[in-house]
Amino acid sequence: MKVLVVDDDLTILEALKIAMEFNDYQVETISKGEEAVLMAQKLQPNIILLDFLLSGLDGNEVTKKLKDNPLTKNIPIIMLSAHPEAKRIASKIGVDCFLSKPFDLDELFNKINNLIR
Repeated sequence: MKVLVVDDDLTILEALKIAMEFNDYQVETISKGEEAVLMAQKLQPNIILLDFLLSGLDGNEVTKKLKDNPLTKNIPIIMLSAHPEAKRIASKIGVDCFLSKPFDLDELFNKINNLIR
């Protein structure tokens, strides 16, 4: 399964990449929202893990672009954030699932498995 992880915190990117590859996922990581939109179109991942606060295009704008594009509109998005307003905003823009940072990896994998069945 292909996963695209988008976060501007390189420590989080690396930690998620290691954990997901350990569980046999194919992982691509991106730190900028603009690049995430292009990579999602090219890679066609099974799921996208997306941070809310990004430099340039934020997670809100990235989600809107992905959900408005016929090539990417059906890819499930799990938004990850510690921002107090992120969950409320995520529910309005078409995010499939929301996890507050910090999150438990087991919970993340459960959410992924529920979304890709």
